[in-house]
Amino acid sequence: MAGMFKAKKAEGMVWPELGGWTLMLIAVIVFLIIMALAARQFDFSVLSRIGG
Repeated sequence: MAGMFKAKKAEGMVWPELGGWTLMLIAVIVFLIIMALAARQFDFSVLSRIGG
């Protein structure tokens, strides 16, 4: 596990901007997907309560 982390860290040092941007982009996409799903679920529950 530590060996893999060191290899990843070395790669990150070689491509700092690429690694950083890729990680940030993935984090933003995952965050947006979670927010969209949560908002949709929340809207459905609110609408069903109002309608019901």
